[in-house]
Amino acid sequence: MKNLMSILAAVLLTACASSGVMVDQNKVGTFKEGVTTEADVYAALGKPTSVSTSTGTKILMYYGSQAQVKAATFIPVVGLFAGGSDSKVSMLMLTFKDGVLTNINNTQSGSSVSTGSGITN
Repeated sequence: MKNLMSILAAVLLTACASSGVMVDQNKVGTFKEGVTTEADVYAALGKPTSVSTSTGTKILMYYGSQAQVKAATFIPVVGLFAGGSDSKVSMLMLTFKDGVLTNINNTQSGSSVSTGSGITN
């Protein structure tokens, strides 16, 4: 029984994956165009996923994704009908001119994928 619990715990821990930087929406809500500085953003969110510059304009991009397999997926037979996964994607693009925030583009999305027959009457 102890071995079974250890195996189950290992499977559940490997059943999720993440990449990049998931953005805390409460922190984004504190950013103000014309007021917030690049240093303020670094302090709040850390290092961005990417940085680009063009003629006095700097863009910080924070991109993150998470995927979590539903627990029912691991139950024999039941997983065929009730399994699947949930995912979230977070994208934040902040534009700066002379070190001050000029534009915020923020996108959050999520999806759920289910296994099953998909047959309807």
